[in-house]
Amino acid sequence: MERAREHEMGERQRRFADYFLETGNARQSAIRAGYTPNYASKLRQTPAIAAYIQQRLDEMDDERIASAKEVLKYLTAVMRGTEQKGDVSRMKAAELLGKRLGAFNEPSLDASEAPVIVDDIPADSFRERADE
Repeated sequence: MERAREHEMGERQRRFADYFLETGNARQSAIRAGYTPNYASKLRQTPAIAAYIQQRLDEMDDERIASAKEVLKYLTAVMRGTEQKGDVSRMKAAELLGKRLGAFNEPSLDASEAPVIVDDIPADSFRERADE
């Protein structure tokens, strides 16, 4: 709300922003906040209101969307059996955790570690055996 504080919002502007977050409809929100319907687009473009709406949307996303740490904790709980999900779910959780932690990655071959094939057998030795 730092940007919203830079440009102080009035009570009606805050109500408009809150109604807009609720409904997603600027025209309806303007009416509910006590403005004329035609003033809705101007309100929506006001820097303080736009910053306030964006900040509130970001906060809502933080609350609704699980963080990576939260997902890892849940998968660990399922894998360990503290979340009663059944054996198949426990195995899947273990698999997902293993992939995430890189437990199943094959070590990559470095160019310096790559096998070198040396063809040191003379071609004549094959002909001699074929003639025999």
